[in-house]
Amino acid sequence: MSDATSAARSMQLGYATNVFRSETLAEVIATLQGPLSRIRRSLSGSFQGFELRLGMAATEEAARDPGARERLIETLKGNDLPVLTINGFSPQDFHGRRVKEEAYRPTWLEEGRLLYTKRLAELLAELLPEGRSGAISTSPGSFKAFGHDAERLDATAEAFAAMASFLFEIEERTGRRISLCIEPEPGCTIESTDEAIVFFDRHLLGAGARYLRKRGALSGPKAEEVLRRHLAVTFDCCHLSIEFEDLVDSARRLAESGVSIGKVHATSAIRLERPAERPEGLAKLARYARSPYLHQVIGTDGGGRVVFRAQDLEPALAAPEELLACAEIRIHFHLPLFVEKIGPLGTTVPDTVAGVRYIAERALCPVAILETYTWSVLSETGDFAGLDVESGIAREIRWARESLF
Repeated sequence: MSDATSAARSMQLGYATNVFRSETLAEVIATLQGPLSRIRRSLSGSFQGFELRLGMAATEEAARDPGARERLIETLKGNDLPVLTINGFSPQDFHGRRVKEEAYRPTWLEEGRLLYTKRLAELLAELLPEGRSGAISTSPGSFKAFGHDAERLDATAEAFAAMASFLFEIEERTGRRISLCIEPEPGCTIESTDEAIVFFDRHLLGAGARYLRKRGALSGPKAEEVLRRHLAVTFDCCHLSIEFEDLVDSARRLAESGVSIGKVHATSAIRLERPAERPEGLAKLARYARSPYLHQVIGTDGGGRVVFRAQDLEPALAAPEELLACAEIRIHFHLPLFVEKIGPLGTTVPDTVAGVRYIAERALCPVAILETYTWSVLSETGDFAGLDVESGIAREIRWARESLF
């Protein structure tokens, strides 16, 4: 077996629980005892763990009620459900009537986001086996439409630095190393590989390091060491593909820039080539536009230059002249990875496979998470009729084990 193959096979694979309701501890425990336990049994040796999501109310309950927290931990242990990482991207009700841009609130400029993430870190430190590191994915600061300038970028870097300092304290106290993984997403404070590299180099190691030194707890070199040790990125294949990035090149540039990949979200985006010639594709997208989630849209011309951006599908479809002028459009909509085509729509699955394999073979990241949280939307639109959520998740995990590594 080659070194690359050995490294790839050592990458852990999990599934994100944000597909299920997880706003209260009761909902989280019900998911663990029900669907997650059944999926685990159906997969036998293929199941390695999952990415746990808890809403803000669940973290508050766990913090104030030791008994409830213990029930959660015992449920995990009793059902042999290993937590590989935690999803802290959206504290709000993720299965509410309308999520959209509210998924980014509170932003990292608000105290509530830091408090929520600290609670997740304390919980993860209890759940991690001895000697194993952990990761928490999080929003990349805010949504650009909420406000975006150099002052806000520095303030966001200071908030991330405060969280890194807290994670350093956890490691000193418990021996558990946890990384906060900033997840670039279209339309957000950090939305591309280029912006991630600039943010780490210019803002985190600038304003962030100054913030830690000013607090007096860490010297200059130590401040930078803590920031690099406890801050990383979530490499979300869907998000970067929407930006028309080459995922292999993105991973390479992050590594060369010293920006760690804390976790991979093995996801894909929807793509539609020549939308002017594919009215059936636009009709299909119109059905998805009613979804409660935000579906950012980016389009390129025939030369591959980005010429169109929309915050969501509805405004994109309401601008037909600009949209139809694109040679290709890509849409933020997570589909199961075993689907390379859905009716008239294509996906970026081949790009995802290439990116994940590159990262795995070079041991740039220890864990990949499948994050198809749109099963309810697909069910409502009639896609995958006859395939229930649990069977679909099990099928995607099997496909990933056979195709990604």
